[in-house]
Amino acid sequence: MKIGAQLAHLSVPPGARAVADVGAPFIRSVLTRQALIQDVERAVTPARLLRGPSVHLLAYVIPAGTDRRAYAQALALATNGKPVPPSAREKYEWVAAFHVPSWMDSAVAGASPGQYLGPFRRHDQLLVYRVLGHGTHRYSAPARAVVEVRYFSRWLKRELAREIPSCYGPSGNSRPCPGPR
Repeated sequence: MKIGAQLAHLSVPPGARAVADVGAPFIRSVLTRQALIQDVERAVTPARLLRGPSVHLLAYVIPAGTDRRAYAQALALATNGKPVPPSAREKYEWVAAFHVPSWMDSAVAGASPGQYLGPFRRHDQLLVYRVLGHGTHRYSAPARAVVEVRYFSRWLKRELAREIPSCYGPSGNSRPCPGPR
């Protein structure tokens, strides 16, 4: 089980104080509960929602710092499509349309395959993207998780609106359920 493997690597970083009540049994209960929630989210989410509009990008990640030459190289790449700076790292990815960061959303929305976008400064890096295509694809694991959480929340609200939940106190007697109704 993944939880057991994660707990085997659990340790308190040097210099940090351990909280007495937070041990492996507590962490195991939290992780087990979270795994159960994710299983339910996955089970109630229709497969058709786990795919959708996506953009295929080639990202050039260029270390920048305060180097003006790096910006000039990134600008030349974004403008002319070449040369690729020797320090650039390339990364191919399909990105769900709803997962495109807001700082580049408008650039991607109007881009055609083959078009270069950028440079965008993100922290100490410059990013230049080449749009490789658009299509409908299965979302990546992080994008699927976002869809599952959103859908589960709406599903749960609908289900609760249809049912009158029953809650029970410690003695087993029926009592009003907490929370908004």
